[in-house]
Amino acid sequence: MGQTGQTKCAILREIRRKVCELNGIDLTERDCMYSGGDCTGTCPFCDSRLERINALLEEKRLRGETVHYEGLIELYKEKMLCLEQSSETS
Repeated sequence: MGQTGQTKCAILREIRRKVCELNGIDLTERDCMYSGGDCTGTCPFCDSRLERINALLEEKRLRGETVHYEGLIELYKEKMLCLEQSSETS
């Protein structure tokens, strides 16, 4: 897996994990096992996880429950800064 893609994948996995945590969704994330060449940071497995989370969040919203996203912008900024710094040192 390409280092930048692998890092991007880890960042997106962490954001998905946080969304699930904030919204009481029990969806265990596992390490991506992508093996189709250089990783771009997304793959069919990761995309399917995102689709599942979005469906669960939509179900929650339709039930009239609040969907929470607190702290995600800060988490994203923090992770992107780490990605930027790691690409500058490579």
